[in-house]
Amino acid sequence: MPKVQKPSANSVKKILRCKPSDHLGSVLDWVQSSHDAIFVFDDKNNFLGLCSPYQTLYKKRFPYTTSVEHCLVHPPEIYDTTPFYQTADFMNELRIYTLPILTKKKKFKSAINAKDFIRQLLKDKSLLKQVAQNLELGNITTADIHATVGQIYDKLRKKGITRICLVDKLGKLTGIVTRSDIKHAFIHPTPKQRFAKNLSYSTSWSFDEEKVKRLDDPVRNYFTEFVETTSDRLSNEEIIKKLLKSGKNSSVVLTDAEKPIGIVSISTILKTISKLKPQENINVVFKKPSNNVDTNQINEVKNLLQEFGQKMNKRWSIKRIEFHINEPKYTNLKTALYNITLVLVPVAGKPVVSKSKDKVFLVAVRSAIREIEKQLKHNKVKRAPKHFDPLIKSSVHP
Repeated sequence: MPKVQKPSANSVKKILRCKPSDHLGSVLDWVQSSHDAIFVFDDKNNFLGLCSPYQTLYKKRFPYTTSVEHCLVHPPEIYDTTPFYQTADFMNELRIYTLPILTKKKKFKSAINAKDFIRQLLKDKSLLKQVAQNLELGNITTADIHATVGQIYDKLRKKGITRICLVDKLGKLTGIVTRSDIKHAFIHPTPKQRFAKNLSYSTSWSFDEEKVKRLDDPVRNYFTEFVETTSDRLSNEEIIKKLLKSGKNSSVVLTDAEKPIGIVSISTILKTISKLKPQENINVVFKKPSNNVDTNQINEVKNLLQEFGQKMNKRWSIKRIEFHINEPKYTNLKTALYNITLVLVPVAGKPVVSKSKDKVFLVAVRSAIREIEKQLKHNKVKRAPKHFDPLIKSSVHP
């Protein structure tokens, strides 16, 4: 089974690039799928982040005039050594199927696309067999072929899905509509466009009166009639191979009566690959507090750090978490204050450090955890200083 992820030689040539000052409406014209990404570079060719149709149109609904720099997505850190199942997990978490690969100095190196990634992995026959055995068809959401764009858009957003199968009165598949199919109804201005007046419908400037009218358009104006399909008589392995060969993002599984019963997509394959991740605990290096902290609290903190590590490991490859504590005491040897230092050590890059203090042990620990989450979320990482010493071996309790 492959252990590392390597991009194809021409992966950088495939990416879409833009400047941070470019407008959202213009750059989204370049993408074909809501899972695509546009790579944002400044004038010095420094990689700044991604622009994603899913994140900008469906998760947050930015106006089409928004500058790309105001809706950047900061992707997870992926390196040549990142395990394949973690790369799959990252793609699914962000709903973005093209992600950057970084150097050890966290500079842009290359990019990896989900389809190329899956094709490369499934050259391994044993891995293909595992994926096929564990593959579960995605649930089908259907709508009447006479539905409006507004009805379809509401379903896409509320259910967090990317496509809807359109059926006739007998339940037979007549076409499919995706986020990308109807995105132009929301990102293109018209000559008469004005800022939103119908605030009862939406407070977003992306939805002015003209666009509200567009929601009444029949979805037949936007749907795809020629859908990639496959028979429910085929094995999962055959279905996967057929989908990858087609070049499409999904294939609808039909019964003999042409009724949709499931869907296999790049997303369902990625989810299956990410589930192949071996069960492993995060390495937590723990300096034991004084006897003023009881055993139950110590065990609770160890569990908190383990859960925190698992959560962070979904976006960053975590090598270990270090827990430091210092307890100044009163003359009666009771702890006056719990000074907590928490260090998150990634597989690549420098450690991230947070400090907190409180008279209550658990409150201090939770504050330190929240501080690291805050740093990573807002991309304002406080690195451990050069003089920061690792835990002294004699005081470490695994």
